[in-house]
Amino acid sequence: METITINLSGHYSVSQGTRKFYKILGLFFFSLGIFSLIFEIVNKDFDIALLSIISNLIFGSYFLIIGFRLIQNKVNE
Repeated sequence: METITINLSGHYSVSQGTRKFYKILGLFFFSLGIFSLIFEIVNKDFDIALLSIISNLIFGSYFLIIGFRLIQNKVNE
C-alpha cells in the first residue's frame, strides 16, 4: 500500500522562481536592517527607528528561511 501525502497549505508548493524571489527579498530586508542599524549607531540617535530595524531583521530572516528551505514534498503521480 502506498502512502499518500496531501498538503492543504500552499506553503510546500513553492516554485524555484518564487524561492529566488524570497531569497532576494530576504537579503534586501536583512541588509536594510543591518545598514539602518549601522546608521543609527553612527548617529547615536536611538529612537523609534530601532523597532523598524528589528522588524526588518525579522522579516529578512523569515524570507531567507523560506527561500533556503531544504524540505521539498513532491507528489508521486
